[in-house]
Amino acid sequence: MAVKRGVLAAHVTALQRRGVVFLACHNAIWELAERLVSAGQNPDHLSTGAVTAELTNHLIPDVVLTPGVVGTLVELQRAGFAYSR
Repeated sequence: MAVKRGVLAAHVTALQRRGVVFLACHNAIWELAERLVSAGQNPDHLSTGAVTAELTNHLIPDVVLTPGVVGTLVELQRAGFAYSR
């Protein structure tokens, strides 16, 4: 089921107001950009780095961009946080 970006952003924003923190993994965004470029889903013919920059520059406000979420989650768990996927 496809969800429109505005609808998703509204749900994320509502959860953020309740204290939920969302993380975005730069490594995963880079991998997505590579797949988009290799699949020809890149009408502006941008490089993988440029597509990655576009994606990271257009995250939903207040989503935290991490270099790699695996290491970040380990550190957050050590600090007492929990995560849900």
